[in-house]
Amino acid sequence: MIYASRSVAPSAIRVLGVVSSRRDAVCRYSTSPNPPHFNHTSYELSTEDKFEIMEVCHRFDQVLNLGQQERLGSFFSSDAVVNIDMSNPKVPLRAVKGVQPILEYFQSVKQMAAGNRHLTCNIVVEPDGLRAAKVTAYRLLHKAQNPPVLLAAGMIEDKLVNENGEWKFAVRNFIMDPPAPTMI
Repeated sequence: MIYASRSVAPSAIRVLGVVSSRRDAVCRYSTSPNPPHFNHTSYELSTEDKFEIMEVCHRFDQVLNLGQQERLGSFFSSDAVVNIDMSNPKVPLRAVKGVQPILEYFQSVKQMAAGNRHLTCNIVVEPDGLRAAKVTAYRLLHKAQNPPVLLAAGMIEDKLVNENGEWKFAVRNFIMDPPAPTMI
């Protein structure tokens, strides 16, 4: 039921859109003949959504660190894409599409990843359309020893989608920093 301080004909009321979150939805209305712009596909992430998304990012790293690449399939949507940019002219951008090819890629680098620690930090989670989120974070890779030896650093840009109540990676962009110049 819509309540107004003055009498308004039902034909004058325009639905601007629905903002939804995991728990509820709110409709926005206007009686203006030219209502302000409103994004009809917005999705407000709850604190619980943001926590679950960060948990997915950290669990992904944990699986890699434990050498359990065969478990990574459950982290991706069926049409997922992983883009790997090593910021090295000798290693071109590589796009891996689909869960099975993504699993094969991570299995192919399992030996290289052994004994390393993957860290995702300074995670920022924002809504990105309906039932989707954008994540940006820093990525560090170091040798598992004391003191740790930094092997690589860069950024991760992700898009996650909510499939049947579970957040999954739809796109993962690994953008590594270029190698430092060698000192002579």
